[in-house]
Amino acid sequence: METYQIVIAISIVIFVLFFKSAYKEDKIYKEEIKKRLDEEIHLEFNVPQINQDLLKEFESIFLSGKLMDLKIFQVNDFYYHEESENLFIFEGIEFKFNKGFFSIGFSSEHEYNMFQATPFTELYDNENEEEINIEETKKLSNLIGKKVVEVKFKTLDFNEVIDYTMKLEKVSKIVEVILHFENNETLQIATINYDYEKDKPPKNYRYDVTGELLISLNNRVKI
Repeated sequence: METYQIVIAISIVIFVLFFKSAYKEDKIYKEEIKKRLDEEIHLEFNVPQINQDLLKEFESIFLSGKLMDLKIFQVNDFYYHEESENLFIFEGIEFKFNKGFFSIGFSSEHEYNMFQATPFTELYDNENEEEINIEETKKLSNLIGKKVVEVKFKTLDFNEVIDYTMKLEKVSKIVEVILHFENNETLQIATINYDYEKDKPPKNYRYDVTGELLISLNNRVKI
């Protein structure tokens, strides 16, 4: 074999070995990137899956004894309060029962309104919330010391991105809870959006987990 042929053969072997090595490294790199993306997506979208067991756990908190405390929170400057209709639109509510806390409001981690068995400050941790003086909503404060005798949750399915390929999957989320108290009073809490004009009451309510909280006492609002 001529010298130049030997050189060409060796060059081809070196090129093939280099190509295989580069391909292998590129494949490992891509797999690592995919793994990291999957982990990031999982962390970002790993929201609690609403199922019957979780709803029963939530229900047990409400049914664990008398309502010990009730707090209302606001984050933005605007909130709606129509005392004659026992209707309020705020951004957070916290209950305290014998079994613990239950809060409804905007989750700083997941960026939508959630129903969660924690104090409100653990659900929303941006530290710009303002507790509304419960004296401004005396009819709500009258529920303190009374028992909840029935709990009804409403859930809806939403499309959520579940991985880096932007694949969608239906995820169930709570949008409303109705609390029936022992004195025949009823408290409706729903995460909603609505149409609003200045000096006019809100209208066209619709469920929206990124909106605000409708709180209505003894006056079921159609959504």
